[in-house]
Amino acid sequence: MDKKLMLPALAAFMILVMVATAFPAASAAVTKAVSTKDPFYAPLTIVTIAEDDQVRNTGIMILCVTHGLAFGGTPAAPKTPDTRAYDPNTCLQEVVQTGPSNVQSGGAYWNPWIDKWADYKILLLLPNGAKFFWPVSQPFPTGLVLACEVIEKDTVEPKVPQGSWEILKKEVTDRSSDFICKFRWKALGGFYWSVGSMDLYYVGPQRSEDVAPYIVDLQATYTDPTTKIIYYGADMQDLCILAWPFNELTDWQKRPYNLQKPESLDLTRVPDSLDGFVSCEDATLFQRTLLGAYIPTAPQN
Repeated sequence: MDKKLMLPALAAFMILVMVATAFPAASAAVTKAVSTKDPFYAPLTIVTIAEDDQVRNTGIMILCVTHGLAFGGTPAAPKTPDTRAYDPNTCLQEVVQTGPSNVQSGGAYWNPWIDKWADYKILLLLPNGAKFFWPVSQPFPTGLVLACEVIEKDTVEPKVPQGSWEILKKEVTDRSSDFICKFRWKALGGFYWSVGSMDLYYVGPQRSEDVAPYIVDLQATYTDPTTKIIYYGADMQDLCILAWPFNELTDWQKRPYNLQKPESLDLTRVPDSLDGFVSCEDATLFQRTLLGAYIPTAPQN
């Protein structure tokens, strides 16, 4: 036989053998994934997308915290602190609240720059790619547990460095109790479908030490009521909490604008709160320095 014809035939035979031997392993993996004897092999799919800053893929919140160093101050020679944050273009307007619906406990003033809300798109799928659907009389499908955790990620100095190379480190703190997660699902035909938005609200204190990058951790567990198979999944997102928004007044696409709510209460929106900063890490460290909240020393772990 001609060698030119023999080589392609031999290669085709070898590929056929490889494919045939691979099928039992794949079949075993699929069988194991849906086995009730070993139920922790069926993953859910959770997809989340940050809405606030779609360039840096992060949620944004603005606290407008008070006190600290004024612009131009230093730790050695601080200037007299203002009673508001220190960007001269932001966080300077205070409006007296009117009407019982606008009265907040602890003070009679409201700042339109404060933004304690971040939102994310969310999609939740079963392993076969199908969406959940359930009656609108229930907040979640029977058997589904959806948990939302928020973790603060601070830059700190090690109290006892492991070596000269360990100059700084990260310290993570669970701050979930200072946040509220609300899921807004698509409704159609008397049923909710597992696609929509997740609203994240900050209800904690407004302090300079709360200005930091955060991790938003979503975890889902679903136990099928019939088969008792357990499905699970997780996703992670970024959240950046600023003391004040950075903005560029000369660029109309970055200029702040007023958003009027139905009760005639204006909110200030900033299209690009991080402006020239490419990371929340640098932006929050810069602001905390101006506010006098310097890098703390933390014990080793």
